[in-house]
Amino acid sequence: MEPTARARGWQGAMQTRKAFTKGLELLKDGDTQEAKEVFGRILERHPGAAAAHLGMGRAFFHEGDYHKALEHFQEAISLDSNMAAQALFLSATARERLGERDRAIEDYEEASDADPTLRMAQLRLSRMFLAAEQFDDAISRLQEGLRYNPQNIAARLLLASALEQKADLAAAAAQLEKAIEANPDLAVAYRRLALIRVKEKSFAEAQRLLDRAIALAPEKPVGHFALATVYEGLGQLEKAAEAYAEAERLNPKRGAAAIQRAGVLMKLKRYDEALQALQGVVKVKPDSAAAHKQLGDVYYHLGRYASALDEYRAVVLNQPELAEKHPELKSIEAADGASEELAKKTYQQFQALAGELSFSDGQPRRAGARPGGRPRAWMGR
Repeated sequence: MEPTARARGWQGAMQTRKAFTKGLELLKDGDTQEAKEVFGRILERHPGAAAAHLGMGRAFFHEGDYHKALEHFQEAISLDSNMAAQALFLSATARERLGERDRAIEDYEEASDADPTLRMAQLRLSRMFLAAEQFDDAISRLQEGLRYNPQNIAARLLLASALEQKADLAAAAAQLEKAIEANPDLAVAYRRLALIRVKEKSFAEAQRLLDRAIALAPEKPVGHFALATVYEGLGQLEKAAEAYAEAERLNPKRGAAAIQRAGVLMKLKRYDEALQALQGVVKVKPDSAAAHKQLGDVYYHLGRYASALDEYRAVVLNQPELAEKHPELKSIEAADGASEELAKKTYQQFQALAGELSFSDGQPRRAGARPGGRPRAWMGR
């Protein structure tokens, strides 16, 4: 007995649904070529299948062909208004990769308007605003998204960042406290709130928060690093050195903790230990201007003036833009001899420039960061 037209239609729909599910599974497994073949067969039979266009677009996106991906996302938008929010979000993501910032923002905004609960669209759009330092736009978007879902922790953390960058520390802290209330085991929120407390010179409260963060995530070096800066602010240098050492143990390749630990050891006049720590850094990061500057300081304090000047020259060579900004440093390269007087003058010059040194790989640090990548606010001064 021949199946009825209705039954054939039902069977065809089931086969298409199975094929679509298979295509998604292939995408998940990273088999984009096979996934494209599956979605292509669906589109041969059903050219108006918006979901298949989304799948095909995703496959091209994963292969890095953002133009082809965008074509399919745009086709899905025109075919099915019910998929508009998802398709617009994917379209915006492709435009971001293509460098079409303004059109990406438009698509993210349309995606958010089509579905205000679309979490990722709100977050991506807000991050783009933050990257462009459009803080008010980012804050407005994040606040709108949180109205629909107050439990969106990622949005709340991002909102705290935007408020902090606007120097509204009280409002940023309030958002982090809400994030902790929603998830008391969120170590990152405790760390971020501790940073704000340090800026406010509330070191005891910062220490309490960081103790909690470390208890939640003891394997994260950032918690120990932050706690070390708090101990520095409290003048507890021995504890600071120990905390930096733990951060260094957990992430020995980074080097930031070793540089900061060396600075603490110099304050404790433990120059030989500081020297050993810094020599370990330059083995891994030989062009770290911050490490060479610290080495120069150690050698100066040890009375090894020739070695100190060698290290200060290395700073200028590894970060030539420093001498362009401060022409007086060029004299270091041409200086003859290694007198105590010359070493002292050079030492004093570099103390004033410490905040401008690159950490490693010849890359300047973020604005406002100390050697080793630590924000100025963490110095506790």
